[in-house]
Amino acid sequence: MDTSDWKQKALLPKLLTKEDASYNAVLDLQHALANKDICNIALTGPFGSGKSSVLKTLIAIEKENKNSKLNFLSISLATLDATKGSENASGNDKNEANEILNRRIEYSILQQLIYRESHETLPNSRLKRIPYISKKSICKISISILAFFACFCIAFEPRWLRVDILYRLFNWGYWANGIFDILSLGVMCWMLYKASAFLIVKYGSSKLNQIKIAGGEIQIKDENSIFNQHLDEILYFFQCTKYNTVIIEDLDRFNTSDIFLKLRELNFLLNQSNIIEREIKFVYAIKDDMFNDASRTKFFDYITTVIPVISPYNSKDVLRKALLELGHSDNEIDDATIREVAFFIDDMRLLQNIVNEYHQYILRLRCNENHKINNNKLLAMIVYKNYYPHNFALLPQRAGEIYEALNFTKKREYQDIAVDLVLQKRKSSIQKQKDAFRRTQHLNQTELRKIYVLQYINHLNHLTGNNISLDGGGHFQPISSIWEDEENFNLLKSTGKITYRLNSYSAPSIHIPFADIEKEVDPNYTYQDRLNALNLGSKEIAKQELELTIEESKIRNYPINKLILQFNLYHEDCYKQIGLTEMADRFIRIGLIAEDYYDYISIFYPGMTSANDHSLILDMKLDRTPDFLSHIDNIKSFLEELPDDVFLTKSVYNVELLDYLSLHPTTEKIRYNLILDLLYTQESFDFIVTYYKEGKNHERVLPIYIQSHPQEIWDKIVAASSHQSILFEIWIKYCTPEQICTVQLDWINENYDFIALIYNTLHHNKRDFLTSKTKYKTLTESSDDMLAKVVENGCYIVSEETIPFIFNQKKAEENIGVLKTNEQKLALKLNLPKPTWKNISTYFKNIDFIIDEALWSFIDDNVHIIAQHKYDGISEFKQPLFQALMNSNHLNMQSYKEISLLFDDCNFEIQHDAARLEEERIIWLAQKGFIEYSETNIILTSNLSNKAFVEYLIHYKSHFINDIKSYPYNEDIANMILTSQSFTIEEKAIVLPNLNTSNVTMTQSLADSICTLLETKCVKWDFTLLKQAISMASNLDKAVNVTTLTIKQNNNDYTIITELLQALPAPYRKIAENGKRPIIDRTDINKSLLETLMRCGYISSYTPEDKGYRVNTRQKVN
Repeated sequence: MDTSDWKQKALLPKLLTKEDASYNAVLDLQHALANKDICNIALTGPFGSGKSSVLKTLIAIEKENKNSKLNFLSISLATLDATKGSENASGNDKNEANEILNRRIEYSILQQLIYRESHETLPNSRLKRIPYISKKSICKISISILAFFACFCIAFEPRWLRVDILYRLFNWGYWANGIFDILSLGVMCWMLYKASAFLIVKYGSSKLNQIKIAGGEIQIKDENSIFNQHLDEILYFFQCTKYNTVIIEDLDRFNTSDIFLKLRELNFLLNQSNIIEREIKFVYAIKDDMFNDASRTKFFDYITTVIPVISPYNSKDVLRKALLELGHSDNEIDDATIREVAFFIDDMRLLQNIVNEYHQYILRLRCNENHKINNNKLLAMIVYKNYYPHNFALLPQRAGEIYEALNFTKKREYQDIAVDLVLQKRKSSIQKQKDAFRRTQHLNQTELRKIYVLQYINHLNHLTGNNISLDGGGHFQPISSIWEDEENFNLLKSTGKITYRLNSYSAPSIHIPFADIEKEVDPNYTYQDRLNALNLGSKEIAKQELELTIEESKIRNYPINKLILQFNLYHEDCYKQIGLTEMADRFIRIGLIAEDYYDYISIFYPGMTSANDHSLILDMKLDRTPDFLSHIDNIKSFLEELPDDVFLTKSVYNVELLDYLSLHPTTEKIRYNLILDLLYTQESFDFIVTYYKEGKNHERVLPIYIQSHPQEIWDKIVAASSHQSILFEIWIKYCTPEQICTVQLDWINENYDFIALIYNTLHHNKRDFLTSKTKYKTLTESSDDMLAKVVENGCYIVSEETIPFIFNQKKAEENIGVLKTNEQKLALKLNLPKPTWKNISTYFKNIDFIIDEALWSFIDDNVHIIAQHKYDGISEFKQPLFQALMNSNHLNMQSYKEISLLFDDCNFEIQHDAARLEEERIIWLAQKGFIEYSETNIILTSNLSNKAFVEYLIHYKSHFINDIKSYPYNEDIANMILTSQSFTIEEKAIVLPNLNTSNVTMTQSLADSICTLLETKCVKWDFTLLKQAISMASNLDKAVNVTTLTIKQNNNDYTIITELLQALPAPYRKIAENGKRPIIDRTDINKSLLETLMRCGYISSYTPEDKGYRVNTRQKVN
């Protein structure tokens, strides 16, 4: 665009052409004016529709038409104050106010009628004007007076004026003098005529002074209508002029219809007057909505309408065209911007003025190359200026709705709300995750589940062994299966029901909602919270925190329009309470009016102090503590205007100012030192934190600040009520290692995670110090580098909280040997290592070949895994570990059996404390051959348990049979051997002769076992024990049968027979008594006994009777 070409267009109405849509209204008016019956014509249309252009075109056409009889008189009420009439009204009397307004309108119309014509045109008007006498008129009057005087002297030749020399000089004779006298008299008569006519005109209407005309000002205090009061003036006006068409504009500004009645009445009077003798027509240019109903038809004889040439729907095209006409390129303004601003434009003249002002502003604002402007924003600002000039005028004063919406304080408020809306939940969630992780980081998922299961168990009584069921009692299983199996745990979570077995007859159930258990374990965090935190890990949490910080920084860097739109801030009170106009609201939302609005309302000159800087300087001078982040437009000129005394108050705290001073410590040495001293002496933590976050040179400034008074600043930070976390970060980051004393070191040891989060931002010497001179009480995974150094250097206290991180860092899962013994113990306690025999045997060796509580717990928790693999640990520790495991009652029997089978080629050595072993375990060891066959073990085993000893014998049966006489026996051992299915009848028969009264005390159980054996196998053994067995056997038939078999073996020894019969109960023992005739039951067994006694001659006979067999004993047995 050629900036030298000034192409602005006037705002006057334009002449229409036949191609214009509004030209039809001109034709309508011509037809209406040609109709002699139409006297009151309304030209209607919205504001800005082009009514004035229609009227201007009409007047121009008629002027060009030589045959036109129309003479136009234009009256405009645009300059009349529409509110003044109502101000003069008293109270709320609207009728009185309207009447006053109507009279003012009438007065304005009358003024424009009378005063538009010269006095010569209206010489008899009672409304006097201040006469203007030109130099030419003065000269003319003076010459006329002198001429009259000269003519008087010539004609009458008065002696008192006679000059002889002149008389003789002009005495040209009788006839010549007569001619001059006659001419002089004629001139004098003509002059007297003109003077008389002037006086008559001048004073002929002097009687009108009675209507109190004072200096030409009409007194309107009379309550009569101005038109009625001065009707003769109006008639006189039209009588003296040729006007026949009166055009009245802007009458609709007053929103009163009464004036139309008076004008219509006036028009009627004019047209009925015989004085004027021509038709007078009134044309009114008014708005469509001047009348709220159909009543407008009673005011006008004809109404024609102007269709607007511009509206919010087509103004964009008109605006684009107007810009092009002034030489602005088609792509200078975005189409989107044109659409947005044009939406508010509905007036052609206003549109043209907007284009003109845009043209002016763009030329002036671009006069400086350093002043870069955005054409879209400039156009929007010009549109706003034209519609809201008052608000626009307030902007340089840092006031008005735009300033209220876009000032820095308000932007910070937008930022805070946006951050809260978007990030507050995430901040709370991350904080909750961090807290939950701190409480859970030493656990794995199984251990976490175990905590909640054990809380359930606390509600149960006398629970041991495999006594838990989750399906209502159908399947009982170990308690550990609930936390070891995630499906079982989830089932418990969903049902909250546990059935537990007290004994074989009782299996009660409890039902506790899992939510109640969660509250008992931790009222602040649910199981899912802790599980999520555990799965997430501290490293991921730190990553989320970093992402959150970055996202917050991005949000705070958003321009205001993006904040408003993206986060729907227009719904927030902070935005709504500003009360923005619709245009300002829309332009701010889409960024057409933004924070840089000041660039579009003033011209920039290099080196000048902007209004923004001036306001900030004033705030600092008056110690108003302005915002720390207040922007400084021109720092050099700002400092020139800023006095040194301001650097003694906290109002000087400004991030950009301190950045500049730190970059120029030499040239601005005094001021830089002043502000550094102020930071220490005054309570400055709010600014320190802000500068750390936003300052560009905090790496220069803050080390000087911290290192100047490190201990005092630390004490102040400890006592601070806010910003402690970031202040500790600043102190640790910028102090020297030498300045870290015991107090700080103790704090550092308590806050590992805090140090880890800032570790990578620290100088290398500070990192070395923090990973070599410390003893951290807790550890996290917030920094892999720091954790590696801390663990490598042993800068930690071994505890349940730290061991998981030490364990992971040393990669001890497969080999806990890389840990110290106390670390191994805690790792096992927390179930961290992989459950392998290598890890178990390593720890077993390190604690002097014993199994402590930690190792037992680890084995218990992982027995289902351990039991799946043969022992593959350190071979030299295999036998001691087996011995320790088997020589304890700690494991449940099922686990005991499973683990014992994992050890090949291991023997259980019966030691002095083996007696405390449960018998079941000794039996198991004996059954599986873990007790080696030896004379010593034979004795020791027999001393420990008869059952175990028998199992021992069974396992080593071949040795037993071979050395059967060398084994110790007792009634229990004998009975178990005789009843065992593991021995054959022949093997049992071999055992029986080794029993005697010295090693066996007969019992009924043993007697039964012996009788059972002797029924099938004849054995020669201790006769005394035989008699005891027959006597004590619970089964009489078996005892009789054994007796019969023994008699058959000893049929010639009546002594043995007698003793055997005497061992039997009555009536059998009476058979041994001579001369007795006892009766015994009639059974086959008894019959066999009697037959045997008869064959050997011990009895003579027996006789069957009803009661039984009658035994006939001998009178005397030989």
